[in-house]
Order: sequence, then structure tokens, then C-alpha cells
Amino acid sequence: MQLRYQYRVSPTPAQAINARRVFGCKRVVWNDALSRIKPVKASNKLLGNPRRRTAEGPYLRVPKNPDLSKELITTAKKTQERAWLSDAPVGVL
Repeated sequence: MQLRYQYRVSPTPAQAINARRVFGCKRVVWNDALSRIKPVKASNKLLGNPRRRTAEGPYLRVPKNPDLSKELITTAKKTQERAWLSDAPVGVL
């Protein structure tokens, strides 16, 4: 037997504004991470399988989560354009 629960969330206007701000920050960091990873993976895919390479060139290292976190969150908070990222809770980003 499986149980299912349904919840309805009715945030106050202040909570709704805060939630939109948090989700917006998360969306920006996610899109920045995708824009860093996608070209690297695409270029590695063009080189083909390491055993049966179809093109010459070095494989690029795909950035890992700690590297992305340091670059996209920590250093971005220090810039003027992304200073608003420091308003979001730490665990969300």
C-alpha cells in the first residue's frame, strides 16, 4: 500500500519575494555552471573515444563541483555584477 500526501503552500507576500530571490540566484548559478561545462564536453566528444580517436588534440578537463563552486559562487560574490548572490542562503547555491 502506498500513501500519498498533498500539501498546499500559501506563502505570505514577503516569503514569496524571498523564495523568488533564492530560486533566481540558484537559476543563475546553475546556468553559469552549464555554460562552463557544455563547451568542454562538446569539444571532448568531437575528439571521440580515447581508444579510437577521430581527431587530434588534448582532452579538456571537465570542471568538478568544488572548482565550479569556488569560481561561480565565491569569486562571483566579490564582483560588482554578482554581489547580489550574497543575499541567498549558503546551502541553496
